[in-house]
Amino acid sequence: MITIELAVSGETCPYHIGEGVLGRVHDLMRPFVASARVFVVSDSNVGPLYGSSVAASLSAPYLELPAGEQHKQLSSVERVVRWLVANEADRQSLVVAVGGGVQ
Repeated sequence: MITIELAVSGETCPYHIGEGVLGRVHDLMRPFVASARVFVVSDSNVGPLYGSSVAASLSAPYLELPAGEQHKQLSSVERVVRWLVANEADRQSLVVAVGGGVQ
């Protein structure tokens, strides 16, 4: 596994790349989730492969959205926001998106 520190808005954030990262997601994210509620969002292509297992390892609520460009609409954003509100997300909550590229 390779870890790269990238600067985003003046702060650094680690990006972990390599084989076995998903199996270590709980340990790798521990510094970021210690005091926050975590929520996991994925799509119907990636979700069954990785999203649900990431959610389980983080003991997080999980939402799976339909895959595809045609679903990247404001109504999908509204669905995520309503789901977060229904699950009592707050300003300190962390949303983890588990995804991949679109073909």
